[in-house]
Amino acid sequence: MLRSHVVLLRNSTSWSDQELQSEDSAVSLVPLTPFSTITTNASASGTLDQSADCTDVPSKSSLSSNLLKWPRKFEVSEDIFPESLRKSLGAAEPLSKKQKGRVLECLYNEMKKYTYYPTSAKYNDVACSLLEKYPYLYQPLQFDDARVMWRTMLSMKARNSRQRRDRHVPCVVALRSKKKFNPPDDETTTVSENDVPTSTPATKAANLMPVKFTEEDVISAQRHRSSMFDELKKASPNQEVLEKAMSLTFSDRRRMIITEKATVAQIAEMYPVLFNANQICAEFYRLTNINVSRTVHEKMLEYWWPIHLLEEIPIPEESEFDPDEYYERVISTSLLQIPSMMNEEVDFSMASKGLDQNSFTLHFSDASLPYSDGVVVSQGNEICRVSGVREGFVVWIASYYIFNMSYPKFCKKTLSFIQRELLGLNEKIKLPLFILKTIAKLNALKNTKLTRSSLE
Repeated sequence: MLRSHVVLLRNSTSWSDQELQSEDSAVSLVPLTPFSTITTNASASGTLDQSADCTDVPSKSSLSSNLLKWPRKFEVSEDIFPESLRKSLGAAEPLSKKQKGRVLECLYNEMKKYTYYPTSAKYNDVACSLLEKYPYLYQPLQFDDARVMWRTMLSMKARNSRQRRDRHVPCVVALRSKKKFNPPDDETTTVSENDVPTSTPATKAANLMPVKFTEEDVISAQRHRSSMFDELKKASPNQEVLEKAMSLTFSDRRRMIITEKATVAQIAEMYPVLFNANQICAEFYRLTNINVSRTVHEKMLEYWWPIHLLEEIPIPEESEFDPDEYYERVISTSLLQIPSMMNEEVDFSMASKGLDQNSFTLHFSDASLPYSDGVVVSQGNEICRVSGVREGFVVWIASYYIFNMSYPKFCKKTLSFIQRELLGLNEKIKLPLFILKTIAKLNALKNTKLTRSSLE
């Protein structure tokens, strides 16, 4: 009969050797060292780095012994880059897409000495250090925008590397297994429609939230509303009287929209004066202290040229139009091109009117004409009529602020670009990397005549 050889792991208190012997089997006994002895010896010898980033040690089984402690201030050394790239950075030469990828690769390799799972703050440290060492890398963006862009690219680089090249690293394997068998709560929890927040705009609107309301304020608001209704009954309402009443009742509308979650229809019933282009713009000014129409016009005078170049739109001859008509035409064309520039599909035709009931939509009779009639619609209600493409875009973006509604997915990047670049409302907003790169290209084109291919 064949003899089988069995290896048993046992403590010193396990069965005796005689009890485990038989005539048909050979048994080898291997003492099992207690876990406490291993950890004690390891700590004494210093093989476990207790100062390493805890994000790299998701479990005791995946402890890394060669990770360093994250420095108090992360410094990017030129020595981490290959010689050719080091020369390009030192000479402040524009980096190609391949060179940028190499920069990210070198930074990631340096970060791996400390952690495979950097926190957002650590990514931010590395991005800041890079831009401080090579200031030309954040031009033509502002420093904060460039910091966010490089931080995002670093995060994407690290994630991709962990999924591919470093997927067999013990701490990466351990954390991946931990996520697989212990999914986060938000992956297993069903959220009802009533739990989805309706407020959103990440804005710098100083007057977004309502002031504390008293009973006297409610009575006063009712009195001002009555005076507005009386004024509207006249053949020629006094606009100054209406404007004053709207200013005095501003807090009441914020209370209704923010606190009571009033719908567009409910606001229209209480404040019909609000639903015209002039009052929408006036309400936006009360909310943000920004003249939205003038601001968009001034910004588009800067951006129409680079948008035409980037999107390869034919630029009309200025001699064919009078100055006002020419700039209104090129500005309108550029505004309509923003969704395409953001890789989004937005239908501005009247045929799509009313198809999306949960957001504000903009529609024109003929978008090819800069002064085309249009309408802004939401929840089956007509917000107001507009005269021209520029006025339509102004009312469209302002409506989201005034009624405190989220940007819909189909045009989120378009509206975020308008909010950030045209209106300057950039506080607390996290722009996608794609938008930041597009802004950088537009800024590079403002004072040059580069072709689109040279910016890739």
